[in-house]
Amino acid sequence: MAGTSRRRGSQALNAAHRFVQETLEAFASQEISASILQAALSSARGGRVPDDGERLRRFVERDLARATQAALGDELSSTITEALRPMARMLPDASET
Repeated sequence: MAGTSRRRGSQALNAAHRFVQETLEAFASQEISASILQAALSSARGGRVPDDGERLRRFVERDLARATQAALGDELSSTITEALRPMARMLPDASET
């Protein structure tokens, strides 16, 4: 059962990472998107996009929002944050898994 839980977390992580990356790439080139994501991960002191809802929401609202704002400006940053909120809400919090 623990293996199943890990696999689900890994699948959610992969899905969250892909969703964040694809959302960024809808508004900026691959290179700029990768730079934004790297800056956000560095700011969050994490090596990966969070895999639970609570941490993903915090990452999107703080670290990713700051990185997109610095690279793309306030308006696009707000649009990207709004686009990512539904995904962050769909993932369960770590305490729920």
